Amino acid sequence: AGEVVYLDQCKEKCQCDPGKGLTCEKANCPNGTECLLTAGMWGCFYPDPCRYHNCPEEETCRFENGNAICVPQYNSTCWAWGDPHYHTFDGYNYDFQGTCKYVLSKTCGNLNGLEPFSITQSNENRGSPDVSYVREVEVTVYGSTFTMVNHHMGQVDGLWFYLPLDHHNGLVRVRQSGNAALLETDFGLRVSYTWGWRVDVHLPSIYYGVVCGLCGNFNSNGGDELRDPAGNPLPSVYQWAKSWKAEDSVTFACHDGCETDCPVCPPNLRELYETDAFCGVLTSMDQNVFSVCHAKQSCAYDLCFNNGDRRLLCQTLETYVDR
Repeated sequence: AGEVVYLDQCKEKCQCDPGKGLTCEKANCPNGTECLLTAGMWGCFYPDPCRYHNCPEEETCRFENGNAICVPQYNSTCWAWGDPHYHTFDGYNYDFQGTCKYVLSKTCGNLNGLEPFSITQSNENRGSPDVSYVREVEVTVYGSTFTMVNHHMGQVDGLWFYLPLDHHNGLVRVRQSGNAALLETDFGLRVSYTWGWRVDVHLPSIYYGVVCGLCGNFNSNGGDELRDPAGNPLPSVYQWAKSWKAEDSVTFACHDGCETDCPVCPPNLRELYETDAFCGVLTSMDQNVFSVCHAKQSCAYDLCFNNGDRRLLCQTLETYVDR
């Protein structure tokens, strides 16, 4: 009762009255407003329909197909590469050499209708027992689990498939992108896995503050990442990463790296691998495309414990070119 409905491009205005029934009269939109078709109904609106549309934090309103909708303001990226070295959504960098299966990122808290998802990575030793590498990535979304093994094959719910794959009527797509397997969802989640080396997670800001795991909580604060699944702060990266260990029916003999007495690269080797002939190119004045000191240190660590393997150097350079 009392609801006003506009008809015929707002030339007529009708109202339901409990006593008189439906009454209609000629109408014009008030000054400063326009007649627009929104959600299948005519109405008088200010030129900017988003004026009445409130969006959550880190989202913005956009008028699309006759509707005011909320869209993410930006995407953030978390990655793990090398032995592995991690970079969270909020920019916190750390190293962790565990060889078990861990939750990289998952939804948590009040999702308000957002699609839940979970991403895990399984690590392994390769060559040196002092470093670990990403062996496998699993993404669970829309009720299915996608296992990214290499750039041309994978599994969905335990069944092998060749890339590309469209699943759930295109809600999830998995394809090859360069040397990586790339999983994309309709809501903007993108997970890229370069076999045996690197995993990247791209997440739209609609998930701001509602994720957790080794990629952090995506709240623009890199200083509060070290929290366990219950949300409790932990004193060290080792204890934090260990708290996100996932159940794994495949890998039985695994470890969570070291908390104390961790192996250290001898000073002479560290100095060698930080020269411009090796990892120093990442911060060399002649190569200003690279500017992250943490990259040089991480690169030198990897080479130190892998006998200066040039393939690792090439992979590190490729990683930071992509950044």
